[in-house]
Amino acid sequence: MQDPQKNDKSGPLQILRLTKVSEIMERDVITVREDEPLSVVHNTFVANHLTHVIVVDETNRISGIISQKYLYKAHAPRKIIAMLEYDSDKLLDGDSYYSKEALNSFRLKKIMKTSPLTVKPDKLVFDVASLMAKRMLGCVPVVDNNKYVVGVISEQILVKFFVDVMSLDI
Repeated sequence: MQDPQKNDKSGPLQILRLTKVSEIMERDVITVREDEPLSVVHNTFVANHLTHVIVVDETNRISGIISQKYLYKAHAPRKIIAMLEYDSDKLLDGDSYYSKEALNSFRLKKIMKTSPLTVKPDKLVFDVASLMAKRMLGCVPVVDNNKYVVGVISEQILVKFFVDVMSLDI
């Protein structure tokens, strides 16, 4: 059997190999400051349907990333067993809730992943997808030379891109 990569000069595989991150990344990146209370991080996850949030410092440069997994490790949500009365201290998350006071007892800087893997906008999508698969990452922040966040590549973005490319009729 022939290697499809050797004969593919303009088809989907070539597109996959040559597309840069800047061409498909999400540019409207939602971030939180590293000094924010964890209740703000939780609300950011829920309000924006996110699984990861990029953390920036006081100069708006990347300082870390937090995922729902890290939040759960810091403070597991409690299952809702009966109908709850409204309480501003309870932060709902599906069929569970967090205590705002308990969440805010943790410091974001202590539980976030510091120095996350980042990529530049000119990196090839195929290389980033390979890194994400190898390291089992859900997203990778895209930064400029000064560490300012300019975008993000997520699993969802990659899947959509791969489906779109493989659906091309070339």
